[in-house]
Amino acid sequence: MILEYHRPKTIDEATRLLSRVQPKTIPIGGGTSINHLSKQDVAVVDLQELGLNVIEPQANGSGWQVGAMVRLADLMHSNVLPESVKEALRLEFSSNQRNMATVGGVCAGRDARSALLTCLVTMGCLVTLSAGSEPVSLADLVGGAKFLQAGQFIQMVHFPNQEQVMVNCIARSPADRPVLIVAIARRSGEFHIGLGGFGDRPQLVYHGSDRPAALHAVHVACEGASDDWAGADYRQDVAVSSVRQLLDMMQ
Repeated sequence: MILEYHRPKTIDEATRLLSRVQPKTIPIGGGTSINHLSKQDVAVVDLQELGLNVIEPQANGSGWQVGAMVRLADLMHSNVLPESVKEALRLEFSSNQRNMATVGGVCAGRDARSALLTCLVTMGCLVTLSAGSEPVSLADLVGGAKFLQAGQFIQMVHFPNQEQVMVNCIARSPADRPVLIVAIARRSGEFHIGLGGFGDRPQLVYHGSDRPAALHAVHVACEGASDDWAGADYRQDVAVSSVRQLLDMMQ
């Protein structure tokens, strides 16, 4: 049950509201996840008035800055994402969902079975937090090495330039969510490999240029990855095969 609704016009006001101990107060962007909280008593802080819906190139030409409130539909129609990631986004989210869901919401959701989030982690995206200083790694934020403190929320996502990005999503049927997501990004001559589709959240499992080491890291990352959707042996075999195939295509 929503106890209070706030729509602040400044970052400071939003931070103050979200810093409260009682009632439990959460930020919302597109509102796509609010239904999951219908049985909880919460106050919500709508971030729509904070000017976080901009997409602009970084001053040094190293990539793009994307506001946390940018809708996925606008992200897909921008020059920020490689075509392979746009296709993964299109398969994961319906047209209606893309018009509502936000970049910040995807990052804060930490969904292990999100192809888009797996790609963003693999691409080395950084996030700027409210009441924060330097940008932090999205991989660290998603993986738990960095935590959102009380009052903090994602303001900006930084997309570094990529030489090449490829992603492979494996599902039991086209209508199912993937049981395995393999993403590879090449930056500065090194390969960065991320896995999703199992566990608590997507993970970056390797970066470097040693192919045998990359395949070994992927195999190890899938150990114990059994759940109701697929077994660890299956995921290991398919993940290693997918990485090998994608690396061949990226040569």
